[in-house]
Amino acid sequence: MEGSNSLRRVRDLARGRVLADHGGLRQQEPVAQVAACIGREFDYPLLAAISPVLEPELKAALDRLAAAELVFARGDPPDASYTFKHALVRDAAYESLLKAERQKLHARIGDVLERSFPDATGAEPELLAHHFAEAGLPDKAAIYGLEAGRAAFRRSAVTEAVVHLRRALGLLTRMPEDDDRRRLELDLQIALGHALIAAKGYGVPGVRDAFARARELATAADTAPTRSTLRPRRGRERPND
Repeated sequence: MEGSNSLRRVRDLARGRVLADHGGLRQQEPVAQVAACIGREFDYPLLAAISPVLEPELKAALDRLAAAELVFARGDPPDASYTFKHALVRDAAYESLLKAERQKLHARIGDVLERSFPDATGAEPELLAHHFAEAGLPDKAAIYGLEAGRAAFRRSAVTEAVVHLRRALGLLTRMPEDDDRRRLELDLQIALGHALIAAKGYGVPGVRDAFARARELATAADTAPTRSTLRPRRGRERPND
């Protein structure tokens, strides 16, 4: 516990030093805060789509952030991309927001990605899962987590698939216990079982637990999956899509 508190104090001191050294972060705080919710790296089109600041003012604010070396810019708007100089700079901007403000921004980012950036949605479902989880929308986050796990499994990144699927399962505790949650958990448990087999083999306890829970859920579901989806498969066959 003491070690954790010491680490927190070090981070707070470092963050304070960042703010002291870079007064420009405070001056450009609204733009920096929105950008920080996107992540340490962010692209101009997405920032422009979610920022409350009008585009001429947004470009000027980004120029000032770059001039202060708080962010590094690559290219020119509207094709520009940016990176916060240091993770602490991003953290300082992010944590200056109230939790409710952060949640609203993450929800806005997720909605804009869904509506206006379908390529990103298809290519990086884990990005949507992250933003909706931070927005306090566990149902949408878990659905995208399932997609992220399946996508990782398809490209044989099975350890990554397990991480995505377990994270999505953890989100279910924040959802009401209804049929939608049970059907989603069924899909997640089946996908997790197959990902664990591909990653670690048949003998690990997690495989048995995942398929046992899936069978339990299937008996209560309106439409049960086929028996083959509830049975461990060899190799890296695709889990139920």
